[in-house]
Amino acid sequence: MSALSDLERTRAAAEARRDMTAGTTAPSHLDPMARFLGAKHYQQVRSSSEDRASAVAERGAGSAPAAPGRRRIAVGIDGSDSARAAAIWAAGEATRRGTALRLVHALDIQPAVFVGALRAQGRRWLDDVAAAVRDGYPDLVFDTELRTGAPVPELIEVSRRTAMIVVGSQGLRGVSGLLAGSTAVALSGHGVCPVAVIRELTPERVAALAGPVVVGVDGSSASTAALGVAFREASLAGAELVAVHTWNDVVLTGRAFAAAEAASVDMLARNAERLLEDCLPEHRNNFPGVTVRPVVLADQPAARLVELSTAARLLVVGSHGRGGFAGMVLGSVSRNLIHHAACPLLVVRGDLTE
Repeated sequence: MSALSDLERTRAAAEARRDMTAGTTAPSHLDPMARFLGAKHYQQVRSSSEDRASAVAERGAGSAPAAPGRRRIAVGIDGSDSARAAAIWAAGEATRRGTALRLVHALDIQPAVFVGALRAQGRRWLDDVAAAVRDGYPDLVFDTELRTGAPVPELIEVSRRTAMIVVGSQGLRGVSGLLAGSTAVALSGHGVCPVAVIRELTPERVAALAGPVVVGVDGSSASTAALGVAFREASLAGAELVAVHTWNDVVLTGRAFAAAEAASVDMLARNAERLLEDCLPEHRNNFPGVTVRPVVLADQPAARLVELSTAARLLVVGSHGRGGFAGMVLGSVSRNLIHHAACPLLVVRGDLTE
């Protein structure tokens, strides 16, 4: 096979850019949540949340016409099982909101000599996922988009004009042993809208997701933004919201803990409770129908949030907490959760605007 000339490469790239065609149209791990909230309280909340979710469904979610622009949900497709699960989850979320869904594949035409085969492959992947979405959500309005460029920059660009962008945690090219792919990590730090990362969920597990929405709160600007998003998500799902704040991310055991003055520990605990309570009133007023359960724990935030995620329908965190270094776009807690959360994870930047 001979190499393409510069002119042929230019024409191939232009042709690929024009090829943006439109296609027509619960876990049983309840112990951690029950332990933190109390078994009786959790069962009561779970029952009332299921009743509210049924009421939301009966209002005809998904029957509204497609919404343009920022209200659309987009999902990155790369041929992996992880991306397929992300698309099924995103289709459910679009149906719940009564908005449109877009399936996006970024065509990286390097080397350009393979542009025809890559375009055909990308189209097959989009068509395959579109068929699965159509089977599961026949009334959902959605389309597909084949873009030209590297996946991360293209998906960041897509995030500028969508309400949420969804990706699988591990792409088709993922290296064995990695818990999350580079696209999920990079997009979570740079996406302009909230970024949902879907880990290890089969379509069957997506359909069975239940429990509360859990949000991590630490008082940072990203955490404040995440709290507002979490209230909205809990309202849409008819679910309880569990707002979690951990006031100490240093493990104190044995003599180290014994040496800590009890008065200082009590003061830290009271300050933590006050911080969490101060964050809630505005959002409670905006979403009066959401039942919120504040939880304050003396522990490491990532470890507790991972544990709570095993019984949650959604985990929401800010992209960057209070303790991060200036210039970092993704904090250690959010990065840890991208790798380990057991339920869908929604990462929200503090500088986002609606």
